[in-house]
Amino acid sequence: MRRTVSLVVGMFVAAALLIVPATPAVAESVPDTTDVTPPAAAATWRGTVSDAVRALPTRADHRAGYDRGKFAHWIDADGDCQDTRAEVLVDESTSATAGGCTIRTGTWTSYYDGVTTTSASALDIDHVVPLAEAWRSGAHAWSAETRKRFANDLDSPRSLVAVTASSNRSKSDRDPAEWLPAQNTCRYAKDWVATKIRWGLSADRAEKNSLASLGERCFGDITVRIANPGSGPESGSGGGGSNSIPVYRFWSSTFDNAHFYTINTREAQNLHSGDRNWAYEGKDFRVFPVKNKRCQPGTKAAFRFWSSSFQSHFYTINAAEAKKIRRTDKNWSFEGTGFCAAMSTTGTVPVHRFWSAKFGKHFFTANANEANMLRRSDPNWTYEGVAWQSPTSGAPSPDLEDPPTPKPKPKPDGVAPPSPNGWDCPAGYPIKGNHASSGERIYHMPGGGYYDRTRPEECFASERDARDAGYRRSKR
Repeated sequence: MRRTVSLVVGMFVAAALLIVPATPAVAESVPDTTDVTPPAAAATWRGTVSDAVRALPTRADHRAGYDRGKFAHWIDADGDCQDTRAEVLVDESTSATAGGCTIRTGTWTSYYDGVTTTSASALDIDHVVPLAEAWRSGAHAWSAETRKRFANDLDSPRSLVAVTASSNRSKSDRDPAEWLPAQNTCRYAKDWVATKIRWGLSADRAEKNSLASLGERCFGDITVRIANPGSGPESGSGGGGSNSIPVYRFWSSTFDNAHFYTINTREAQNLHSGDRNWAYEGKDFRVFPVKNKRCQPGTKAAFRFWSSSFQSHFYTINAAEAKKIRRTDKNWSFEGTGFCAAMSTTGTVPVHRFWSAKFGKHFFTANANEANMLRRSDPNWTYEGVAWQSPTSGAPSPDLEDPPTPKPKPKPDGVAPPSPNGWDCPAGYPIKGNHASSGERIYHMPGGGYYDRTRPEECFASERDARDAGYRRSKR
């Protein structure tokens, strides 16, 4: 989803009220050399419009070989069915939008000409720096992947804007020496130079002269987050992932072998401390948080579904699978993006996915031994393959505090607990209670994977009796 606010806007002042002609006058000539080092290797850049103009390398346009098809757009980067155009429309509408995957209505004001509309069909999504201009200014040397990132840049609110189709077509692929909007010319100048700084693009002499003139009347600093074209995903974003976080895993016998996964430490602690329906099983795998409704480079959105029929959640990073479930399977309700999953096999381990027709549940684990044991010896679970990758390291996270150990409820006076008969429980008390070597108390239901192999210490008539005695249900 849209968009990281990576550009901090300075104060606009009265200069924005000045009327600038559609074809600006040429100011004093700007020399080819610059007195500000281009910020290609910096994480951010901050300065005035004039500073930015001086920072832009001055080069003649490279016009040969341009083809709009070399900039892949519009794409659905996070697989939520809304492409880049739709994401911009949702982000810039001042009222709720309608139309789902294809936005149809909302409320937008085109800052190029001040026109307000409620119909998305009246709008174009404009590349502030047109694709052809980007090609002439340096994109001709980029990889296809970098050109795609530029063409779908949702990480900067300056790169793509919703404007009237008429104003966008009036602009075409012209630079500020040839075209400026009828309104908000200072905002446009800031957006233009910020985008060029962000992507390391150059400017020709006439363009820099025009921008220098605007810099004299458009005040306020701009802060730009550098995109670093060609550098690929952030270091560790799809692999080891220094900013990855753990997933807390819970299991419930009450909900028929359901598992619950959460990255919310407070939610996990509340479940662990106060909800006896859920048993905490530890930190299973690692993922990345959703930031500003988007997943970072090198990761994919894990779509979350809930089923009241199965009383469980389901996750998938397969956009086609998620789309099919949303359209055709009424058992599942779509809840959005739960987290972002790693894709790289470097510095990660696979997260395995299982399905149980018996329990109507999915199960995910990064524990290779657990996955192998299920595949070899538990017929209740069907292996469905690798769901995604889990970083092997990441940001530190707090451990959950163990709740006080519940005391077993006393039996009513005069009622002696039933005694097991060797490997069997007496009639009317079919549930086997067993003390594991770890000290944990586990009960086994008839038909369970370990029922016939369990020698009971206690027997129970109902699951409630077993839970009241301090036991949890076996997962097998």
